[in-house]
Amino acid sequence: MKKRLIIVSLFIVVIVLTITLKTNDSRSFTTVTVERGNFIVTSVYEGEIQSKNTYLIMSQLNGPATIIEIAEEGAEVKEGDVIVRFDSSAIRERLPVLEKEYALAEAEYNSQIKVNIPLELMELEFKVTDCKLNYERENRYLKEIEALFSQGLVAESEVEKQKMTVLKMQMELQKAEAKLNFTRDFLHPMATAKAKTAFESAVKSLTTATQQLEACVIKAPISGFVVYKPTGIMGEYRRVRIGDTVYRNQPFLMIPDMSNLMVYCYVPEAELEYVGVGKEATITPVAFPGLKLSAKIETVASMAQPVSWLPSWQKYFHVTMALTTNHPSLRPGMSVKAEIQVYSKADAVLIPRTAVTWQGDIPYCRVIENRKHIRLRKLKLGRANVTHYEVLEGVSPGEQV
Repeated sequence: MKKRLIIVSLFIVVIVLTITLKTNDSRSFTTVTVERGNFIVTSVYEGEIQSKNTYLIMSQLNGPATIIEIAEEGAEVKEGDVIVRFDSSAIRERLPVLEKEYALAEAEYNSQIKVNIPLELMELEFKVTDCKLNYERENRYLKEIEALFSQGLVAESEVEKQKMTVLKMQMELQKAEAKLNFTRDFLHPMATAKAKTAFESAVKSLTTATQQLEACVIKAPISGFVVYKPTGIMGEYRRVRIGDTVYRNQPFLMIPDMSNLMVYCYVPEAELEYVGVGKEATITPVAFPGLKLSAKIETVASMAQPVSWLPSWQKYFHVTMALTTNHPSLRPGMSVKAEIQVYSKADAVLIPRTAVTWQGDIPYCRVIENRKHIRLRKLKLGRANVTHYEVLEGVSPGEQV
């Protein structure tokens, strides 16, 4: 009985070995040829797409602005399209009053400088001329009477009376000249300045109201996509909606410039040597894995720093890349993978990664010799990429592994 069990056991072992050998023989036919070729090693970093220039949309009204119309988030707009309307009823009600005030102020100003002031100056100048003529006439008469008095033809009282008349005419002339000078040098400039100030104030008020009415409509400064920016609304921090009130210079929308896109990523400090200004990169959006875009490194931060969402034991350099090719499917904030070439060799000996086995830290491969013998051969490897190793020693181009 024991002998039979031993025979059966040996038979099973032979069958298993036969199957194993056949399996090994079948695997031996899956071979590749060691070749020379262009060897490229890349390093991949995660990043995101952002616009280099983002235009903030905010109210330019002097007071609170109530939104009555707003473009939907994500809507594609062209430059000049209306994206926001504010309630303009209060401005429209006040505009006719300001137009009337402007017309009255303009009429008053023109009346002063073209009618009132010239007419009053003319009257004062005429008064001076009249007083001067009266003074000269009475002064001549005084000289005549004094001549008659010297001949004894008139009484001394007549001479004194005429002297008083001449003195009165002289004072009238001086008074008229003083009034003319005072009016021309002080009163008229003051009246002109007052009318001008009132007119300029009316112009400013009307211009401001007109500008405020225009500011009730916001148009897209560039073509792009509307992005809502969370802001403070009635004690809440949220996105705006119709009926909300915003204030001057309070950003609540953004339009990224989609014609000038950037990629921002963080490179570990140990890999800083791989990146440099001007170096090219291939960008692949996570949402569109089949889309390949070209980019060029524009800036590398001058200081390494920890990044909150990355391993704390590592420090990183912030790297900015400018996309040199664009695509209509791209959106700001998209996650991307940036692939940067870190090593290349034009005539490298290449072996597939699947053909290499490891015993501890030592790499080996199975080489077919004389088309029938399989030998385990030690390798010396260089750099590796996703599919191949660079072979420095151990196998030669043309060998089967």
